[in-house]
Amino acid sequence: MTPTFAADLALRSSALLACAWLAAAAVRLRGGSAATRHAMWMLGFATIGALPLLAWLLPPIGLPILPPEPVAQALPIRVAAAAAVTPAPGVSRLDPLLLVYAAVAALLLARLALGRALLERLWRKAAPVAEWSAELGRVCDLLGIHRPVAMRMAATPTVPMTWGAIRPRILLPRDALGWSRDRLRSVLLHELGHVSRYDSVGALIAQAVCALHWPNPLAWHALRQMRLAQEQACDDLVLANGAEATAYARDLLDSACALQPRLAAAALGMSGRNDLELRLRSILGPGRRRRAGILFVTFAATLAAFAGVLVATVVPVSARAPVASAAPARTFIRPGAPLAPAPPAPESAQTPVPPSPVPARHPRPAPTVAEAAATESSPRPGEPDAYARELERYSRELAQYNRELAQYDREKDVYGAELERYGAERQAYRAQQGDYRRKLAAYRRRMAEIGPHPPPGVTIPTAPTAPTAPTAPTAPTAPTAPTAPTAPTAPTVPGAAPGHST
Repeated sequence: MTPTFAADLALRSSALLACAWLAAAAVRLRGGSAATRHAMWMLGFATIGALPLLAWLLPPIGLPILPPEPVAQALPIRVAAAAAVTPAPGVSRLDPLLLVYAAVAALLLARLALGRALLERLWRKAAPVAEWSAELGRVCDLLGIHRPVAMRMAATPTVPMTWGAIRPRILLPRDALGWSRDRLRSVLLHELGHVSRYDSVGALIAQAVCALHWPNPLAWHALRQMRLAQEQACDDLVLANGAEATAYARDLLDSACALQPRLAAAALGMSGRNDLELRLRSILGPGRRRRAGILFVTFAATLAAFAGVLVATVVPVSARAPVASAAPARTFIRPGAPLAPAPPAPESAQTPVPPSPVPARHPRPAPTVAEAAATESSPRPGEPDAYARELERYSRELAQYNRELAQYDREKDVYGAELERYGAERQAYRAQQGDYRRKLAAYRRRMAEIGPHPPPGVTIPTAPTAPTAPTAPTAPTAPTAPTAPTAPTAPTVPGAAPGHST
């Protein structure tokens, strides 16, 4: 997992949690029951848990919302960035933030496993209560529970709690021997309501998702709301089966006050102190107490699946094709994706200007007749002739440079056309990649159905062939401008003092 992948996953999970929050708020405003709100939160957690699997199985869907990606000088920068982040063989580079994330997630998962181990320890120390088996059987028949449910009495102060999906268990406090029959029936209805709704599995999934998304505060808020809706749904079940609201609220308050603070904070079942006030208001107030309907849950699950697929597969892409830009592009390259083509090289030099004669540094006095005769008669080196020859060579090279520059302009036009063709081939390559992923998923499903030892007569399918990435065109090379000759130095007049003028 990379930091970019972790940030992308956090953003997508936050979008799904926001959808679940809006759905639960809409149900509350419409006067829906707590069971319906719990279904909304549970569908949100289930969709978040399936996000990595959906992103791996389904092909990405491009959403053109990003600005055009500049391509000038993008290839060298991308190659350099890829070389910079590729570790040498045998060397692993780990991000410290990822190490912190993994450590905290592992601690939260270990805490979850430790909680389950402590529940098993309480169960081993608890004593069976055979005298309440008849009442337990009647409540199970009332709720339509056909799984065997075990019930014991704890040896230490605790609250009524239940856990387990395949083998449900109910643990009652040791002071339950003094309860009335109505209170015992209400407690059993509440705890068996969790069993009939498989709340133990839902809570385990939600806690595991929160452990993996622990930096996201929305996940913890959603977990608290889901737990509250879970308890309120079981309270509604108790009231819907004939329990008196005031007596049930009094029993709930007595159970919470009978615990020590440290035990009440760790309670998982009937009387947690944090949401006790909200539960009491829900019990004593008016409201719908029905279970979520099958049609409504099916429709909500379909919408949740559609939202999960959409959030998992949508990838933001550029709104238009890449455009030329002088600024380097800072982009991230997805592994296996083709690199962007190299940009045309800029012209390395301007057309040179023929040099002008270099003036003398200091003005000279007018020479006398004798000095002029001496100057004319004194032999000069062949500076003018050599300069003329050098200037003639420079003119020839300048003409050749102009021809090469014109050829370079024509090659740039051809390169631009090839670059447009390459962009179209990349779009086709992406579509072929999506089709290849779908075929590969179907091939894997078929091979899983056939198994490692196919029976006689079964045709083994052929694995799909991966598409070939297009080749980026090569940018032409700009010609090198010739070097201008250096003008000869003017001769010095005899008799003139350096650094002075007359």
